Amino acid sequence: MNIKPLVDPYAASDAGGVKARQGFTFQDHIAASFLLDLLSDPMLLQVECETADDIALRWRRNGEGVSEYVQVKITYRDSNWHLAEICARPEKRVGTSIVENSMGTDKFPGDALFRVVSIRGVNHTLRPLTIPRDRRFEPHVVDALTKLGTQVSDKLKRVTSPNGKTVPEWVQRCLWELPGEKQAVQQKNINRIHRLFENEGEAMFPSAAETIYEGLVTIARNAGDESMVDHATKKVISKQAMTDWWNATLRQSRRVNRAFLKVYQVPTPNFFTPLHYVEEPAIQRSLASYDAEFDGGEWRNVELARYLALWIPELILPPRVLAQCSHLQAHELVARTSQALKDKSIDYEDLLSQAMLHAILRHHYSSEPTLCKLHSVSPGQSDYDSSILEAGFAADYAEKLKTEVVDSYRELKRKLSSRLADIRVHVFLVPIYDSVQLAENFKRSLES
Repeated sequence: MNIKPLVDPYAASDAGGVKARQGFTFQDHIAASFLLDLLSDPMLLQVECETADDIALRWRRNGEGVSEYVQVKITYRDSNWHLAEICARPEKRVGTSIVENSMGTDKFPGDALFRVVSIRGVNHTLRPLTIPRDRRFEPHVVDALTKLGTQVSDKLKRVTSPNGKTVPEWVQRCLWELPGEKQAVQQKNINRIHRLFENEGEAMFPSAAETIYEGLVTIARNAGDESMVDHATKKVISKQAMTDWWNATLRQSRRVNRAFLKVYQVPTPNFFTPLHYVEEPAIQRSLASYDAEFDGGEWRNVELARYLALWIPELILPPRVLAQCSHLQAHELVARTSQALKDKSIDYEDLLSQAMLHAILRHHYSSEPTLCKLHSVSPGQSDYDSSILEAGFAADYAEKLKTEVVDSYRELKRKLSSRLADIRVHVFLVPIYDSVQLAENFKRSLES
């Protein structure tokens, strides 16, 4: 349900309002940033365009409703905003200064906050207004705002808001923001849209994000252009309205992405059984070991070879080919890989080493897809024939295998160069029964 807009029905007028909005693109971009806040800030309930002020924000804080009145200043001058300028009264008329105009919005029920958003900067006197509200309890900030409140009061004596707030209270409650030029605000908002999509697990083309953002700005612009007299409720954008807009935008974007984005997706099969894990954070060393297991008393040599062959496409085929395939085309991928291998001179043992480490990493980290191609840097030393596995299946083989793995890990650590002392090293070990036979089975799996 929308909160009643901050419009006085007895004083509402469109004179100088709707027409004056022509060209207010900077203000529309600022409003768009608050609309994005509606999606992320649970305390912001509603944004209003051109009601009680240029923009009005309706908050729920500590269980109470709070209205924040935002003035957007788009004047261009060489000098920064200064104290005399915000207190100046055109033609000497009381109530016409920037401070008084802002205070004049405080005429509706509930507590009030104030904000000024400008392209031009502020000089040192007004700089305390730019300090974020969550820092205004720091002693030096309190002193600076108190001093400024006195300075403004000296220029605007006996001024209060319709609800009785004083000038020093306005200073304490006013936040002055300097977001930069229109282009900077626009780009920041577009970046926020990208992050919103990333949080939903979706990628977004730059052109698509820009189109979505144009729609968001249109929402703000249309609300500002509505008549305060005839369509006051249409000047309101509620949290529910923005949530509905976002969900519809997300659904549409997902449909577009599914049509145009082709991503290679292969689930990580759990072929291996975790054997033993060691974590040594003090020396930046760790071990993860896996067991291919026995089946009917026979170590799964053939099955492991076939499993490793399934990962070869990710190591051999170009990314543009993988991107056109799904996991349902795995057999076709292997067939295409086999053809590619026949056209080259391949070191199958080295390729087996790559496939083994690749498969283990994909399994260990559940990565999808892999980010790099792996290479063996120690030819002839990458296999690990286990004496425990050579003895054949036994009921307690797994416990003995753990001991063998731990001993091997200790030996590997001893051989590591001292130059790697500050480098995190993670060791993966997979005990093998007859690595020569495994290589032969692997080659046959690829060539069949």
